[in-house]
Amino acid sequence: MIAFHWEGEEMNELARLLSCWNDVDYLFKFAQQHSEDIPKGLTLVELVNQLLFDSLELDEILNEIAENTNKTGVNFLNHLTTWNMELLNFLGKRDEKII
Repeated sequence: MIAFHWEGEEMNELARLLSCWNDVDYLFKFAQQHSEDIPKGLTLVELVNQLLFDSLELDEILNEIAENTNKTGVNFLNHLTTWNMELLNFLGKRDEKII
């Protein structure tokens, strides 16, 4: 499993997002700020409860994938590097780097 960890940040991005998505105060404030995006038929409380449930489920699914596969962040990055080189070749810019 791979998650970006920005310099100077305490947590990697996945941990930070899951922490936010499990914080009831954060979710209420976020939902209030974006109230126009709340699906019709859902109350603010129902939305927050659904987001809490979904974040726990997502965390479980990602942990299960990480524990039950041989895939690593290196595999993912290797695919990006291959794609990067193919794109540079296509553009005729083999000596340049795209990050």
